[in-house]
Amino acid sequence: MRAKVLPPSDAPLLGVYGTLLDAEVRRLVLGRCQARPALLVGWERVFVAGQVYPGVRPCAGALTDILVLHGLSARALARGDAFEGAEYGRQMLPVQYKDGSSGQAMVYVPTASVRLSDRRWRYNWSWRTAHRQAFLEMTRAAVAARKSVVRGRAGR
Repeated sequence: MRAKVLPPSDAPLLGVYGTLLDAEVRRLVLGRCQARPALLVGWERVFVAGQVYPGVRPCAGALTDILVLHGLSARALARGDAFEGAEYGRQMLPVQYKDGSSGQAMVYVPTASVRLSDRRWRYNWSWRTAHRQAFLEMTRAAVAARKSVVRGRAGR
């Protein structure tokens, strides 16, 4: 049996609830990191209106499945910020781990300008079948574009 690896208490923890639940999207955006299943307490996950990805909003009694990521560098968090864009900001929110322990993690929360639908979003077979491939292609293109901008700045 493998021992559970817990992050140092001062390491940044990032809770992800949407497309970053997908291991390939997560690797493309953030690089390699460790993930621990948890629940986001008091927040529900719904579609952003007109999009295939979600946002979260407060909802009394709600529990949303997330992954809490650790082992992220400052550069990885900056890449996450760029991926989420100005429409999301990081907030510290309460999480409950599957083993019953609890804590807090930074979570990307939509800003007030983001219109959320009332339709629940799930990272399930239906979403993966209908949207995953196109979302991966979009993510690969965005990552490649960001890398070319960074290379262009380095050449100055």
